[in-house]
Amino acid sequence: MNAPLRRERASEQIWGLVCGFAEPMRSRRLLLMLRAYIDDSNMNMPPVSVLGGWIGPAKDWAHFSDCWADALWMKPRVAYFKLSEAQNLKGEFGGWSEESRDERFGCLSR
Repeated sequence: MNAPLRRERASEQIWGLVCGFAEPMRSRRLLLMLRAYIDDSNMNMPPVSVLGGWIGPAKDWAHFSDCWADALWMKPRVAYFKLSEAQNLKGEFGGWSEESRDERFGCLSR
């Protein structure tokens, strides 16, 4: 008999990065793991480039990651969020109404 499918929590990847350090050592040690998702800003104003980022403790990223994944998994599901697709109702947001898009955007921005 096959095991039931289970949706992995997004935070499991984050906790995997710090799993070798038990509390309280994990909280007292400065650990740095970097992951980047980079997209151009479509400003079309060379040589201007914009890059932003956030830094925080693993527990905050774990919570954020689970909340973000939950918002993506709301029906209708989207695999990822790209603002330009949402704004233009294209890609993952193709066929959506403005009202549905705005509701999802509100969930993601919270």
